[in-house]
Amino acid sequence: MNKSFFLTILLFLPFFSVAQTDTMFNHLDDSGLRQGFWKKHYANGKPAYKAYFVDNKPFGLLMRYHENGNKLAIIDYFDDGSSFAQLFYPSGKLASEGHYEEEQKKSGLWKYYRSNSTLLMEESYESGLLQGVQALYYPDGKVFERRRFVNGQEDGVYEQVDVRGQLVFEMLYKNGMPNGGVRYYYDNNQIRIEGQYKDGVKTGEWQYYEPNGKLERKTSYVNGVASDQAEVDKKHSDYLKSLDKNRGKFMEPEQQFDEYE
Repeated sequence: MNKSFFLTILLFLPFFSVAQTDTMFNHLDDSGLRQGFWKKHYANGKPAYKAYFVDNKPFGLLMRYHENGNKLAIIDYFDDGSSFAQLFYPSGKLASEGHYEEEQKKSGLWKYYRSNSTLLMEESYESGLLQGVQALYYPDGKVFERRRFVNGQEDGVYEQVDVRGQLVFEMLYKNGMPNGGVRYYYDNNQIRIEGQYKDGVKTGEWQYYEPNGKLERKTSYVNGVASDQAEVDKKHSDYLKSLDKNRGKFMEPEQQFDEYE
């Protein structure tokens, strides 16, 4: 029987044994480090967490709870310092799951869920940094948007699609900022706006089209300001702002729990 499995079994036995008392819990050694079984309760008497510590570090299963008594987190700590975490909404529904390396650095594939259990987002990490494609989903499972990351910085094509799978916009990122071409589309797949960014700022000539593909007008940008900025604001700012507002929206369920108190 390996050490991780043995400690996992030991972790839960005291919580269900009527012979155990609180004197077996919450022990600090001479150096002030947590050792052995620990538990804490909210003011309403509901459990806050239950865990096993070795030299102040959790080992085996750690259970955290919302104040309503439902589980908040189940984290399985392994011998090498890594862990697998499942985080939950106050309702008890799964909110996210994935692996951590040592020092709580995310690793590999992480999945995030809405409160109705539909998949919200998938993303991958290497040593705590986003790596590869991050995908957000509509409730029916179709892709809402894709973003690409290299060593934690957005790098590559960022695209958003509607519920039919039709492109709404596509934008090129480099070194964490828009750098290169961008296109916005009408519902009929015709280009609505196209232009260029440099280090996150609009630059050069931008073209604006009618739904039938006919060029409506052109404008030039210098340091992010259009030569006819008032007209741009009047015609397109509300549309662009609505897209910006919805970019990358997702919940970070792990923010629901803090360090041990």
